[in-house]
Amino acid sequence: MKNITSELKKQILCCSNLSNKMDLLKNKYKGDICYILTAGPSLNDIDKKNIKSKLRDKLVFSIKQTFNIAPEIVDFHLLNPWNYTLYNHKKNNNTIIASTRVDNDPLTPGLQSDMVFNITGVGSKVSPDYAYANRLAIKKNFEDYLFTKTLDRPWGPGIIYELAIYLALHLGVSKIIILGWDIGVLNSNKMAHFYDDKNPQVLNIKKNILKQNDKLSFIRMLTDKVFKKVNIYNEPGFVRDDVKIIAESTSSLFYWLKSKNVDLEIISSKSLADQIIPRVEL
Repeated sequence: MKNITSELKKQILCCSNLSNKMDLLKNKYKGDICYILTAGPSLNDIDKKNIKSKLRDKLVFSIKQTFNIAPEIVDFHLLNPWNYTLYNHKKNNNTIIASTRVDNDPLTPGLQSDMVFNITGVGSKVSPDYAYANRLAIKKNFEDYLFTKTLDRPWGPGIIYELAIYLALHLGVSKIIILGWDIGVLNSNKMAHFYDDKNPQVLNIKKNILKQNDKLSFIRMLTDKVFKKVNIYNEPGFVRDDVKIIAESTSSLFYWLKSKNVDLEIISSKSLADQIIPRVEL
C-alpha cells in the first residue's frame, strides 16, 4: 500500500461527485507499478506471505474476495454486485472502494463504495443482442473508455476490462502486473476461483439472487451479517462465449497498453491470455 492512499481517501470522501474524485486521482501514482489481485485458481500457487511482504509498499488493487488475503496492503478494492460477499473494511480504513453497477443488477445491501461507476453497455435499456455484440472484448475499442473521455463503463465483461485497467491508467502507472488472471475455462459457464474448495460457501444461484426491493433478500443478508456467516451472493455464470472472447482480445489489450507506454504482465500458470503477454513471478 502506498503512503499517499490514506490522504487521497480522506479527500475523496470530501468530493461532491464522481467527476471531482477522478480529477483528484489523475496521475497520483505516476510511474508506479500496479499489482492487481484477481481470484483465479492460480492465485493459490502464490505464497500469501510473499504477497503481503513483497507488495506491502506497492500500489495494489484487489478484485472482490482477494481483499481478504491481505487487507492491509490494498489501495483500491474493486467490486460489483456479482459474487458479492460482506467485507470487513475496518481492517483497512484507508482502502478506496470502487464499484461498478448495471441499472438492473441485483441487490447488494452492505456494499458502501467510495466511487460508483455505471456500466451503460448492458442493462434494461439495451437489447441483449446489441449488448453482446458491443462487449469491449469484441469491439476492442479500448481507447473509447479512457476516464478522460467518459466515466461510463463498457460491458467488458469483467472488472478487469470494465474498471481495473482504466483506473490503473488514470492513476498514471507505468506497468500493470495481474496475479491470478486465469480468465476462466473454455466451454464452461462457471468461473473457478481460488477459494472454491474452502469457505465462503457459494449459494445456489437460482435461490439466492438478491432481488431489488425484496424484503426476504434484505433480511437474509442482514442475518448473515449479524451471525458473521461468510456467504457469496449473486453467483454469476459466464454467458455465451465470454471466456473465449476475453482470451482472444488480450493481445489487442497488450498492444493498446503498449501504445500508452504501459507494460502488461501476468502471474499465472493457468491463464488463457495470449502468450504475447509475459508471464513473470512475484
